[in-house]
Amino acid sequence: MAETPDPWLLVLGEGMLAAAIRALPSAHGREARHSGAPTLVAPVSDRWVADHDKTRERCRQRGLAMLPVRTELGRVVLGPLERPGKPGCSRCADARRDRAREDDDSSGLRAIRERHGAELSATSSALLTTLSGTMVASLLAEETELLAAGRDTRTREALLLLDLRTLEVTRHPFLPDPRCVVCSRPRRTVRPESVPVSRPKPAPDNYRVGGQPDLDTLTDVYVDAEAGLVRRVEQDTSSGYVLTQAPFGLRDNHRRRRVELGYGRTHTYPEGRGTAICEALERYAGLQQGEEPQLVRAAYVDIADRALNLGLVGWHPEESYAEPEFPYPRFDPERQRDWVQGYSLTGERPVLVPERLAYYGPHPRGLRREGILFETSNGSAVGSCLEEAALHGILEFAERDAFLITWHAGLRMPRVDPDSAADRTIPMLVHELSRRTGYRLTILDITMEQGIPCALAVAVRDGDDPDRPKAACAVGSHLIAERAVLNALAELGPTLDMLPSAYADNRDTVEAMVEDPSYVREMPDHSLLYADERSFDRFAFLTEPTATLPISEAFGASHPVIAHDDLRDDLSALLERFTDTGLEVVLVDQTTFELTRAGLRCVKMFIPGMLTMTFGHRNRRLSGVPRLREVPALLGHTDRPLLDSELNLHPHPFP
Repeated sequence: MAETPDPWLLVLGEGMLAAAIRALPSAHGREARHSGAPTLVAPVSDRWVADHDKTRERCRQRGLAMLPVRTELGRVVLGPLERPGKPGCSRCADARRDRAREDDDSSGLRAIRERHGAELSATSSALLTTLSGTMVASLLAEETELLAAGRDTRTREALLLLDLRTLEVTRHPFLPDPRCVVCSRPRRTVRPESVPVSRPKPAPDNYRVGGQPDLDTLTDVYVDAEAGLVRRVEQDTSSGYVLTQAPFGLRDNHRRRRVELGYGRTHTYPEGRGTAICEALERYAGLQQGEEPQLVRAAYVDIADRALNLGLVGWHPEESYAEPEFPYPRFDPERQRDWVQGYSLTGERPVLVPERLAYYGPHPRGLRREGILFETSNGSAVGSCLEEAALHGILEFAERDAFLITWHAGLRMPRVDPDSAADRTIPMLVHELSRRTGYRLTILDITMEQGIPCALAVAVRDGDDPDRPKAACAVGSHLIAERAVLNALAELGPTLDMLPSAYADNRDTVEAMVEDPSYVREMPDHSLLYADERSFDRFAFLTEPTATLPISEAFGASHPVIAHDDLRDDLSALLERFTDTGLEVVLVDQTTFELTRAGLRCVKMFIPGMLTMTFGHRNRRLSGVPRLREVPALLGHTDRPLLDSELNLHPHPFP
């Protein structure tokens, strides 16, 4: 490279593509040199070249931009444009593409590359033609012109793919990988932000500061079948709702193919698309730290005064710890483990949280024995700011705690009359769901001592058809009571649509679960168990007659509705209810680089002393949570705290 004059476009490589590019007349060389514009280096190959590490390093040393061109079986890949000191290199693109693959390890491009890499690196694509070479040269010339003019190129954080069979050109943007060993930069240590700060709202009853995230932005930034964080968005309808799912691939540290889904259950297609993408981002951020982990290595006994109160987070039953294959060892407070920085919103102080609670996915460093407890996305939420995300994360935590206490304490909660709703959508949905599915629907008020409206929608099959699921339920919460009911109905409708086929396909598994709760192992198993009428006697207390209240007198009606002009005031009022009931609220900021591209923040909330949702009967976390035994008396259901022997230890039916 040093012996070559300093042209604007320096082509490295031999073959049909390199010759086609060199054959184009140089339009910008002199002007570029005269203006001091940077040189563009294009390593070009007719073969499937794995990387250009040496060329990249030489370009970095000289401050030159690089734009690689190569073939991959039936297509040519141009890009990405790599600029010294800027994120978004070929390694990032390859990582994103690998996670976006639909195929598995045995048949995917990765497997082909691993099995036949030497041959592919030495063999030119048989599909290359003079015409395709000219098209590649023209595409590279366009990128050169844009770069020379100081304009944004099509290959900045993106790939151009030329299909050699159809000659179709497609652009596929990708997000730089914050853990990339080539182009990522160490992040600065960030001190916990002061939360909450003022966030004026569009209206008192609107709890999204900026409304719903812009759908076009979400789609452009995150969704692409070739290299997107989200592969695609799929939509269907059910029970008057739009059902949406957004699949995304996880980081593949152990070369396992894993896919997670974000879901949306909404009234409109655009809203459903945005909701599913945001939930996918929430789960992506919650599984592993996005950037290089910032950790404190310590034993709990040495930091207990500045750590999450692990005595109240809920522990697994003794019989689970006794199982040889149980993945979570008994907690040893003297064992060294990794902690991340959290922040107590009620105590206004930094709080250390075990990394394996703050992030619930596969361990990013392969430390299998670092597990502490079974953890899920419980209390996770995405918002346009920390205050917004925190408020919605707290609502989810409260909703699930209310459901678990109702179930495990066997509480017979008051019914709510849907016809009393000011929003006439509620009785209409109840009537339509009952008419269409043949289930008898009941709405229960399961609000706990904080007065946060939580609704439980229960559906029971009338008649004696054993092939149809017997019962199902769903939960919803919101700061406004009627919206809590609507949220519960939004969850119940799709459940009633999907449960019959799932029940029919898993009858043998369900029969085993009825006889032995240890077979309840995954999230779907919980609702499948109560689809079988032989389990209904365990579920029946939720359907027993109780007092029926109008909505205006239910759902913590004695508490004032939290609805201010500023979201900060909403969050402060909500936090005060937890402080008044002796509970601490802790936030872990899970926001990754990827989420900041759309102006989003992600948090996971912890409220020690409240019950955490788990799936798999052996993973239940009821030990060490006094509220489970005390709240029934506090709410007036019993005249004393419950004994352990009085708890309902059947698997919960949360869908």
